Amino acid sequence: PNALHHAFATFGALMDPKLPLNRRQHELIATVVSQQNCTRYCSVSHREFLRRATGDEALVRAIETNSADAPLTEAEREMVDFAVQITRDATAITPQHHARLRAVGFDDLAILQITLIAAWFNYINRVADTLGVGRD
Repeated sequence: PNALHHAFATFGALMDPKLPLNRRQHELIATVVSQQNCTRYCSVSHREFLRRATGDEALVRAIETNSADAPLTEAEREMVDFAVQITRDATAITPQHHARLRAVGFDDLAILQITLIAAWFNYINRVADTLGVGRD
C-alpha cells in the first residue's frame, strides 16, 4: 500500500549518506532497537547487516546477547543507550541525555537522526510483529 511505500521512503531518507551518521551507526541503532523489542525478523536481519557493515563478529554476538557489554566507542555507547531509552520509555529522555550525546561529538542534526532512526525501528518492529513477519 501507498502508506508502506511512504514509510520505507522515510527509512531511505534517514539513511542518507549526507546526514551525520554512518552505516555502522545506522545498523547499531536498528539492531539494538530490534533486539530490545524482541522482533525476531528485524533482529536477525539487522544483526546480519551489522556484521556486513563492520566485519566484526564479536560485536554482533555481544549486541545479540547483551548490548550493554558490546565493545563500543564512548560515542557509540551514548548513542546506543539513547536508542535503548527511546525504546523503553521515551518520556524519560531529558536534556541531560542530549548533553551526553553532544559531549561525545553528536550535533543537533545527528541527535535528530539518532532519534528518528530509533523511532522508525520501533514503529516498523511493531508492524512486523503485528503482521507476523518472520515468525515460524
